[in-house]
Amino acid sequence: MPSKDINTSGNQLSGASKGKDDDRKARLSQALRDNLKRRKAQTRARRTDKSSAMSAQSPHPPAPSPTKEG
Repeated sequence: MPSKDINTSGNQLSGASKGKDDDRKARLSQALRDNLKRRKAQTRARRTDKSSAMSAQSPHPPAPSPTKEG
């Protein structure tokens, strides 16, 4: 008995809908890759912003305030 393609809802897929399903998977895969690239770029930009902000600060910490003894 030949095997039949079945989608997640249990319905058999026709040739046309199988092609549409493949197209959908390809679009979703591409969207996920694009999203991942965008998120990585945002992370790199934030890391660069933090390092720029850190280098713009004074290299020495502020002097401690004098304490009253007595």
